[in-house]
Amino acid sequence: MGQKMEKEKARGERSFSNKIVIGLCTYYRNELLDGALESLSRIDLPADVGVEFVLVDNDPDGGARPVFEYYADAFPFKAHYFVEPNQGLVCARNRVLEEALKLGATEIAFFDDDEIIVSKWLTALWDIYSRSFVSGVGGPVYRLLPVKHDVLLEKFWQNLPRYTSVDAYLISTNNCLFSTHLVSQDGFALRFDPFFNQIGGEDGRFALEAFTRGAAFNFTPEAIAVERFTEQRATFSYLLKRHFGGGSLIPLLMRSFGKAPHWKYALPSMFSCMWRMVFIPVSIGFGRFQFWKNLVRLVAAAGTFVGCFGYSYRHYVPRKRPVPRCISHDVT
Repeated sequence: MGQKMEKEKARGERSFSNKIVIGLCTYYRNELLDGALESLSRIDLPADVGVEFVLVDNDPDGGARPVFEYYADAFPFKAHYFVEPNQGLVCARNRVLEEALKLGATEIAFFDDDEIIVSKWLTALWDIYSRSFVSGVGGPVYRLLPVKHDVLLEKFWQNLPRYTSVDAYLISTNNCLFSTHLVSQDGFALRFDPFFNQIGGEDGRFALEAFTRGAAFNFTPEAIAVERFTEQRATFSYLLKRHFGGGSLIPLLMRSFGKAPHWKYALPSMFSCMWRMVFIPVSIGFGRFQFWKNLVRLVAAAGTFVGCFGYSYRHYVPRKRPVPRCISHDVT
């Protein structure tokens, strides 16, 4: 293990024509971050490609530094830690882009701090990317529910890949690799839109903008990431919030492109809300699943309706809360 680590570390001293910078953002989730970094320390690296890692901590106090320092020496590549004091996912992800460009990245890969990646995650992304004339590649994200959860939730959080191994229209920052041409000044010079800083959907906006400018994306089912749901998120209230926010994103994305939704978009969602409100009491007789299925659709339609007027549920409002500075490791 030690010889392998030294061999991989030596890669960082070599000059490669391509360099991948893996970016990860975190905010007060040290326990989840611990698992993410542990899985990152075990990944296989593509041959003849430089790799470095950037962790951006959105906690102004740098609470994730002990966890980072614990794994820094275990990574088979150079690792960098930065604190981004400006709050929000957009600010943190844009910081990753800036630091990656400074490091001379030719490609940038993203996954989330609540995910665990398989050992061949990066090699699978790189294999498809290097063999395809595309700007980026995405992979599937499977959900792992906690031991204590309502089994009915499994029907709503099914582990079904969004795409197959054919061309994909969009990529998401929870599992992707893309060319820095999308973000460099001599390319598209894209950044994550601050409008979505606290409501989510910033990566969808980013990918849509790239797509409209001619970028093409692919998908590989081999680059697997597993999202770990906490008990707080494995609830029906969280399910409803997610669908409300997701419903509002389509009209909000249209607004961000300067295409304010016409009243024709608001009317169908309003009629859908009215129909669901009438049908929900009837659906109780068809079982719990049908009841919740219709309630979820009602909430999603309500989200689309309010999104037509520029509103959304704020998923990511910063809430500073005390957490252990280090999880399960004695690091000072």
